Amino acid sequence: MFWGCISLRGQGTLFKIIGVLNGKGYGRILRQCIPRIIRNQNLRGAILQEDNAPIHKSNIANQIKEELSLTTLDWPPCSPDLNPIEGIWSYWKDQVRRRLPSNTESLERLCLQEWARIPLTVIQANIHSIPKRLEAVVKAKGGETKY
Repeated sequence: MFWGCISLRGQGTLFKIIGVLNGKGYGRILRQCIPRIIRNQNLRGAILQEDNAPIHKSNIANQIKEELSLTTLDWPPCSPDLNPIEGIWSYWKDQVRRRLPSNTESLERLCLQEWARIPLTVIQANIHSIPKRLEAVVKAKGGETKY
């Protein structure tokens, strides 16, 4: 399993998760990855869009977000169609599958390589699609959309 983040300026570090991720582990990811993406992409800050996994709401994760001055968007549960990174995960997995990894070492190497190769245009298109995604959800009265 991997954790990753995106911004309009590109993708952040892809972080390999070993074992079960808990609040402490998630906090460690935030501390390692978020300041790096802010610095590397010359961002003024970060607003996190997380799903509603319990680890995202844990006391330790909230404490670290406060330490890092991170804002988190309130997000409805069960709404992956509104999250632009879901399209990125799909694109990334397709790219990895096409390379036919033959073992776990190959899989991990290809995952890292393909994450680094995601075109900025793909990331930006997914982020810029948010207004259309929101319109589609409203039109579907909260039901399924093509996203």
